[in-house]
Order: sequence, then structure tokens, then C-alpha cells
Amino acid sequence: MMQFRNPKPISEIREEEKIGEKARIEQLEAQLAVEKADKLTTMEAVAELYEMIVTMQGGTS
Repeated sequence: MMQFRNPKPISEIREEEKIGEKARIEQLEAQLAVEKADKLTTMEAVAELYEMIVTMQGGTS
């Protein structure tokens, strides 16, 4: 005999999945924003180092 582990109606389960998907999307978007900020910070640091090296060499590009 088949036993059901989750007696909730399928519509309620689907709604919970949607909420879970929305929360996951929000989480991923927040992580992406942090990664973009980190990448920008890294790029700015590299640009500053490049400018310092060029200045120390006495040249211009």
C-alpha cells in the first residue's frame, strides 16, 4: 500500500515552491551584487597600482 509522506494539497506545495524560488532568486541577486562590488574594487585597485607604476617610471601612456 502506498503511503503519502506529505498530505498537503498540491496547490499548497506548489505555492511554497514558488516562495522558495523567489527567496532563492533574491539570495542569488544579493550575492551577484556583492561579487560585482568586489570585482569593481579589485579593478580600481589594479588601476591605482598601474598608475603608481607608471608614475614611478616617469612615463606616461
